[in-house]
Amino acid sequence: MKNKIQMVSASFIALIFCILFVSSCASVDVVTFEREPEYIYGTGSGQTKQEANESARNDLIASALAETQATQSHLRSKPIITSEMARSFNLPKISPYTTEKKAGKVFVVLRLKRSEWKEIKDGKEAVLRSELTAEFGDSVLSSEKTSLDRLNVAVAILSRLYSEGLYSSLTTTKQGSILFSDSIIKWFKEHLSSIQPTVMLDKNFINNDSVIKITFLSADKKPIGSLPLSAKWKVPELETEEEISLTDSKGIVSLKFPNDSHLKDKYVTLVLTPAFSKKSDDTLYLKSLDTALDWEFQFRHFTDIEKFFINEIEIPGGEFTAGAVEQDKRAELDEEPRKVTVRAFSIDKFPVTNGQYRVYLEDMKISESEYPDFWDDSETGKENHPVVGVSQKEAQAYAEWLNTLFNIKKRLPTEDEWEKAARGGMEGIYPWGDESPKDNIRANFNGNNRYDGTSPVGSFKNGVNAFGLFDMAGNVWEWTSTSSGEQTGEGPTDIIVKGGSWMDGPNELRVSNRKELDPSQQYGDVGFRLVREALNE
Repeated sequence: MKNKIQMVSASFIALIFCILFVSSCASVDVVTFEREPEYIYGTGSGQTKQEANESARNDLIASALAETQATQSHLRSKPIITSEMARSFNLPKISPYTTEKKAGKVFVVLRLKRSEWKEIKDGKEAVLRSELTAEFGDSVLSSEKTSLDRLNVAVAILSRLYSEGLYSSLTTTKQGSILFSDSIIKWFKEHLSSIQPTVMLDKNFINNDSVIKITFLSADKKPIGSLPLSAKWKVPELETEEEISLTDSKGIVSLKFPNDSHLKDKYVTLVLTPAFSKKSDDTLYLKSLDTALDWEFQFRHFTDIEKFFINEIEIPGGEFTAGAVEQDKRAELDEEPRKVTVRAFSIDKFPVTNGQYRVYLEDMKISESEYPDFWDDSETGKENHPVVGVSQKEAQAYAEWLNTLFNIKKRLPTEDEWEKAARGGMEGIYPWGDESPKDNIRANFNGNNRYDGTSPVGSFKNGVNAFGLFDMAGNVWEWTSTSSGEQTGEGPTDIIVKGGSWMDGPNELRVSNRKELDPSQQYGDVGFRLVREALNE
C-alpha cells in the first residue's frame, strides 16, 4: 500500500510540473513528452494511426499560427484548423515524434522545425497576399462592379482566407500588422453604411396582416439583390427569434408582422442586420460581417387603428339651458342661464391622450423640440394620460390630421356643445349631478388625495355622466372653439376653456364654469377632446 501511495504521489507531482512548465513538458491524455524550443509540436489521437496523425498535423498548424498571431499582437485565440485547411499548407511528410496506444486509442505527437515552418508559411502567405490584393483592387474597389458583385467578392476573399487557414494571421503587407480580413471587414462596414434602405409604407402604422417591404439600394441607386438579412422585432420587454431572408432581384425584402401578442398595440422596432454567417454551418466565420451595422425601423402596431382614435358618444340635438343651474349658488355673472339650441353631434368619450397625440406628432414628423413641454414631467408623460401643453391651434391641427387619416370631420366643440355633452341631459351642478367632488371618487382636482398631476383618462368611474362621458370635470381644462369676445393687447382673442383641472378646487369643476385663455399659449393643465357632427344633420 505504501508503494502505491508513493507511485500516485510521484505521478501527481509530475503532472503539476508539466502544467507549470509547459515549455519543457506536454501531454496528450496519458502521453507525456519533452519539448525542444526549436520545434513546433502538434498532438492528436484517433482510433487509427492515420486518424491520430491527421489530428496531430492539424494541431501543429494551429499551434504554429497561434504563435504567429501572438507575435503580431492580434490577440486572437488558437485557431481551429480543419483537415482541408491543413492540406493547403502542403507540409512535408512528418514522422511521428512519439506514438503510443492506450485504451483502444492511438496517441501521436508530431513536430516541425520552426525555421521549416516559417519557410512554408511565408511562401504560402506571399502567394495568397498577392492574389487577394489584386482581387480586392480589381473587383471590390472597382466602381464598375455592381454593389452586389463587390459584396460577393469581399465575402469570397474572406472565405478563401478561412479555407486557407490564414483568416486570423495573413496581414496586408509582409511586415504589417493589419489583418487582411480586418481590412475587408472595414470596407464592408463603410460600404454597407452607404446603403439607405427605404420602407415602402406611406405611414408607419401596421396591423396583424401587414407585410413590411424594404428596398435596399446601393449608393448609385441600384438594387442589391440576394442580400442575406436577419430580422428581429423588439419591444422593451421582448425580442423575437431572428428570421433569415434574402432581398429579391429588385433589392426588396418582404417581412410578415409576427403573430405575437406581446408586440400588438405598441410601438415596435424592426432590426435588420446582415446575415452572411447564417447561410450555412460552414460560414460562421463571417459573423464579423453580421455585426458590421444594423438598420432599425419603428412602427406603431394597431389591432384596430380606428378604435384607438375614435371612441365617441352620440349627443342628441335640441334646446337646453346653458349656464348656471338654479341650485348653483357659486355661479359667477358670466354664467347667466340662457336658452340655446345645438344640432346632434358625437363627442370623444375621453380627452385626447398622450399616446394618441404622440402618434400624430411622429406621423407628421414634427421635431421633438416642438413636443409638449410638459412631457418632461413624469406625471404627464404617460401614454393614457390626457395630453397637455397643447395650444388651441395645435389641437385644431391634430383634428385636421385625424380627418385626413379617416376621411371624417372632427373639430373642437363650441362652448354650448361642450356644456350640452357635460350635463348628460340633466340639470346638475356637475356632470354627475349636484354632489360635491370632495368625496374624492368623482374627479381629479386639487386635493383629491389620489393624484398630484393628471390622471389616466377614465380613472374616476363615479364621475361619469348620464351620456357615458368621462373626465368632463377635473383632470384637465378643455379647449373649445368659442371666443370670449374680448381681446387683450395685440394677441388673439381669448378662447373659452371648460371643465376645471387637477390644479383647481371643486368650485372650478362646475359645468357652467368657464375660463378665458390665450389660444396661442400652452398650459400644463389644458387639454382637449373633439366632436363630430351627426351624419344625418
